[in-house]
Amino acid sequence: MRIQNVCRLIAAAGAGAVLACGTEQVSSPIPPPEEFQATLSGGNEIPAVTTPATATARFSVVDDSILIYSLNIAVADSVTVSHIHEGDASVGSGPILVTLFTAASPCKQNAGGALTIASSSVANPTTITTTAAHGRAVGSTALMRIAAHAGSTPSLVGEHTATFTGASTFTIPVNVTTGGTGGTAQRFTLINQTSTRCRTVYTGPLSQTQIKLSAMPSDTLVHRQYTSYGTTARARFDSLLVRMRNGSVYVNVHNAVNPAGHVRGQIQPAP
Repeated sequence: MRIQNVCRLIAAAGAGAVLACGTEQVSSPIPPPEEFQATLSGGNEIPAVTTPATATARFSVVDDSILIYSLNIAVADSVTVSHIHEGDASVGSGPILVTLFTAASPCKQNAGGALTIASSSVANPTTITTTAAHGRAVGSTALMRIAAHAGSTPSLVGEHTATFTGASTFTIPVNVTTGGTGGTAQRFTLINQTSTRCRTVYTGPLSQTQIKLSAMPSDTLVHRQYTSYGTTARARFDSLLVRMRNGSVYVNVHNAVNPAGHVRGQIQPAP
């Protein structure tokens, strides 16, 4: 509704028609929402991340003053946080503008330092040999994350349940036909296991909410970096919309495996 000046011709007894003016409330239709979307994958990360995880983010701008969004993910593990960042598809790491999701705590955390891998054997299960002692009792098991190990067939990069067989050896249940070298082995523990978002290959919503211009803060939902784009909520909101319209902002979802970014996608006007 809006208030405006209105003048009408009305019939007056014995005087014909007269012009009467005043103010009244009249209906003012709200324009349709402006829609945006982003399709996220590991291949959009810089450098690219190999992962089956994907995500979609949808945004609606209502009445030029409310940003409504939903963020959904598929086949993801240990999601920690998600943001809107400034930058086009060529930018490796743009400044954070808006926080879309923050987990109560990471689903996994490192337990001790990463060990350098010397080799992997040709066997099933394969034996991983590290250049330093792992400090675990022989026969015990733990979750291990192999990263940057090169040359093995198949690739051993990923997460495995390891069985410790010696002071600097452990096996993982993979049939290796060609051995590899290098990379790291990181032991980690599971935490916050009651959260559905901590399930392996979690598929479902991460966050759905709305940000009102009138309540837009400068350092919570919109980070401190964003104050450089305007000193008022209106200016910051408008600056964000301009960047959404020209494709110069992206959504990044981070997780425990890839803290710099797990899946990513540019925000674009919806077709």
